[in-house]
Amino acid sequence: MHDSRISLDGSWEFLHVADDRLSGPAEVREIQVPSPWQAQFSDLRMRAGIGIYRRTVDVPEDWLRDSVWLRFGAVFHNSRVFVNGVQAGANEGGFLPFSFDVTAHLRPGSNEIKVRVDSPTDNPAEFPDSPFAEIPFGKQSWYGPLSGIWQPVYLERRVADHMTRVRLVPNRETGHVSAGVFFARPLTGATTVRIVVRDPSGTTVFAEDHDTQVGVTSMPFVFALSNVRSWSPEAPTSTRSASRSCAMGR
Repeated sequence: MHDSRISLDGSWEFLHVADDRLSGPAEVREIQVPSPWQAQFSDLRMRAGIGIYRRTVDVPEDWLRDSVWLRFGAVFHNSRVFVNGVQAGANEGGFLPFSFDVTAHLRPGSNEIKVRVDSPTDNPAEFPDSPFAEIPFGKQSWYGPLSGIWQPVYLERRVADHMTRVRLVPNRETGHVSAGVFFARPLTGATTVRIVVRDPSGTTVFAEDHDTQVGVTSMPFVFALSNVRSWSPEAPTSTRSASRSCAMGR
């Protein structure tokens, strides 16, 4: 456990459901997360279908004073996430991270997390809302299906006032940058946003502080850089990438 994260990797309960499964009761078994279910069970080696994951996690009481997000690295392909029996969110797509604010669904102590994963087959009757032919696949389709929670999962504690998105629109010719930060919700307290720009060597070339106001949900700002060094594959300025960072603090 990290101060701001609780890893949910490890053993989960797992139930596989498909219209072509063998007769008899469905079997609840143990599965390791993260990893496709095809890699762990010989009878599911080439089978997609529906996988239901379940585990419990203890959440400290003081965590619930802030915001708690449940974050998935990637789940293939359609996911519905339940916390203590209540649906906390849904996601479509198997290759990108996603997260949900689950603060309202948590309680101090033990909590149940359940994830239903639909990994469509080419049977249109089983997955009418997810045509198999419309799902984007890469070269992994050469090797058969790869389904389920295949990237890390964790709970993340975030302070109530935090940024969810940063927008940067630079003008290479002038060095002017139009920018803005977007907050998770209206700010509950006055704070400062600090903008730092570093060159490819890591040297700070620009730094500026902006004070915010209580209640705002975003803050636009502009700044300018001199001696802009353009980058291209033909003429890279450095083997290291230039970095930009925004920090927020009281």
